[in-house]
Amino acid sequence: MRHRHRGIKNGFVEPDLPITPMLDMSFQLLAFFITTFNPTPTEGHIDVGLPKAIGGPSTKLPDPTDAELIEDITVRVDSDENGDIASISLMQGEGSAEVALPGKGTQARANLFAELKKRLASLKASKKGEAAFAPPKIKLELPDNLRYKILIAIMDESNRAGYTSVAPVLKDDKK
Repeated sequence: MRHRHRGIKNGFVEPDLPITPMLDMSFQLLAFFITTFNPTPTEGHIDVGLPKAIGGPSTKLPDPTDAELIEDITVRVDSDENGDIASISLMQGEGSAEVALPGKGTQARANLFAELKKRLASLKASKKGEAAFAPPKIKLELPDNLRYKILIAIMDESNRAGYTSVAPVLKDDKK
């Protein structure tokens, strides 16, 4: 004879999930990560050079003390098809001669660092009697296919050489 078991009805079982300790732990972790977060200076702030407004004046207002400042340094970077550095050249001020630095890739970056450091040392020596010396600004003219990792490395090398204002801009191919 067949026994038929009728479904035994069990009551609803309340899951035992302690929410309070989990909330406490999540707030402790949140407080830990907030208090220990320390961005490096390059992550916290990146200067960017703005282009001129089309058909209008420059977006930078003229500063009356600009005549006393040292002319900015323009660093032009060319890249190969892989996005690596093919060549680096620099010039200081409008109309000055462009100086090509030897080497490619990492060697070109090292040569740029040495040249920037040498120029800053000679500027500091010539301005020795002045109390406040501000290094010139560096404008990086970059191709659009340069790898981001290389851009950050060039900016870091410029900062390490003693320049505090480094602004990357896309290279104008019309020049």
